[in-house]
Amino acid sequence: MQWLRLLPAAVPVVAIDIEDSRLIARHNLFLLDRAKIFFKRELPVDYWQVFQRTAHAGMPGPRFRLNPRNRARVDKLRPISLGVPARAVAAAPSEFPHKTADIFVAVTLRGLTTVRDHGIAQLRALADEGMAVDIAEQRLDYAEYVRRMSRAWLTWSPEGLGWDCFRHYEAPLAWSIPLMNSPTITRRAPLIAGEHAFYYQPDDPMSLVRTIKDALVDKDRLKKMAALARAHVVAHHTWPHPLVDMIVRAGLGRQPPDYVQRATY
Repeated sequence: MQWLRLLPAAVPVVAIDIEDSRLIARHNLFLLDRAKIFFKRELPVDYWQVFQRTAHAGMPGPRFRLNPRNRARVDKLRPISLGVPARAVAAAPSEFPHKTADIFVAVTLRGLTTVRDHGIAQLRALADEGMAVDIAEQRLDYAEYVRRMSRAWLTWSPEGLGWDCFRHYEAPLAWSIPLMNSPTITRRAPLIAGEHAFYYQPDDPMSLVRTIKDALVDKDRLKKMAALARAHVVAHHTWPHPLVDMIVRAGLGRQPPDYVQRATY
């Protein structure tokens, strides 16, 4: 990417960082300086934390944050979702499917994150109590993954190496409501709690189980939520359209600079 340094200043540059890291690497700081807008998937709620141990030796303090150059850098930061490709829409059922499971689980079941380690133990306990928990113990091909997800009212979608992940958006396409741990990042056009998705608090030992049981009480509500969530993902989180359109509009100055919707949990 170093060749971007040679572009004339009049050429607009939009940068997109969809890596798992919450930081902007030191070697990419020039890109932040050169870009008109810098989209970042794992954008911390406090934007300044992207500079920790990169542009700053530790956690940026008041002196760093009040520097005009650094404030101009932060003003360029925008959230963007990982989203899903258009083929994911084509692979999902076009109509609401018959449900045979309460919740679907298809994640790396051991060792990737403590959020997953703690959650899977609670979900297995629910299965022992008689809840219909469909746990994929082995890796599934994509068609089978979508089929089983579509048969569940809820899909557990805890964070991986980053908070955002494909499953957050694949589940709604399959008419299954994503159940996510509370976000640690700023999001663009997020799935709204109680309207498109459910969220739980990992530091509350009863939050996951309580959220699942409360959600499953009203299946008519879940069916309506599934339709709203699917439409929301198609409208805001699909590649190439509408995400590429949004990026182009932003680069041309036609996208509202503060287009960030925030959910309540």
